[in-house]
Amino acid sequence: MRIDVGALLEQESGIMDFAVDGKLDEFVTNGDSWKLPWSVHVEGTISNSDGILNMKGIITGAILLRCDRCLETFVWPLFIKLEEEFAHTAVSDGDVLNIYDGNYLDIDSIIYNDIVLEIPMKSLCTLECKGLCQKCGANLNYQRCECECENADIRLAGLSNWFDKNGGER
Repeated sequence: MRIDVGALLEQESGIMDFAVDGKLDEFVTNGDSWKLPWSVHVEGTISNSDGILNMKGIITGAILLRCDRCLETFVWPLFIKLEEEFAHTAVSDGDVLNIYDGNYLDIDSIIYNDIVLEIPMKSLCTLECKGLCQKCGANLNYQRCECECENADIRLAGLSNWFDKNGGER
């Protein structure tokens, strides 16, 4: 996604509105746990303050995630606040500004990074997701299985063996 800011750069100060759509699927790799099959919409304003461009806007769209409990794919909506600064050259060594070249802002990698930061650490299709049966692998959201599953914590398996050896109650 490229935004033409040529007219804005001709002014010492000014504001312009923008709206762009684009696909970012070339950034997503096979190792990622999510997919971005649809276009992303970005809109907002860009202001010029003596060659420093301040971008503010909203990123909207949707990504496909895989549930960490049941392994089903589900749609995760995106609504991300966007705030970035651009400069023609780095002002100082400590500045964290995006550098632009010419009259265009190329924002693909910025949008991709903002989306990656928005992905939840634990992806759940619903808060009530029951996950998979530990024995047969059945999706417990859709079917009941007849397996005898102990809901014991595997970290306490050694304690279970102690009860078996010493004849105590569980």
